[in-house]
Amino acid sequence: MRVGGHDLPQVGTVTMDQVMVDAGTTDVEVGQVATLLGDPAKGEPGVGEWSAALGTIDYEITCGLSPRLPRVHHRAGRTSRRSKVQEAVG
Repeated sequence: MRVGGHDLPQVGTVTMDQVMVDAGTTDVEVGQVATLLGDPAKGEPGVGEWSAALGTIDYEITCGLSPRLPRVHHRAGRTSRRSKVQEAVG
């Protein structure tokens, strides 16, 4: 996980929608953005990095994301955020 420009290792087991990371001596504040999957050009962990670490293909990583996870789409300078649950409800 990338937090404030620092890569922090996962510790323990992923349970439901929660994960723990070891911040060690890194200063982490409430509300700070934590990136699990992002833009490798910005130094964030990307799909390729995850698939290599797990010994699989990119497609399996993206298809394995929970439908409850909000999707953010960037098109022509506009950003829209919707989750599958929001789409189903309208």
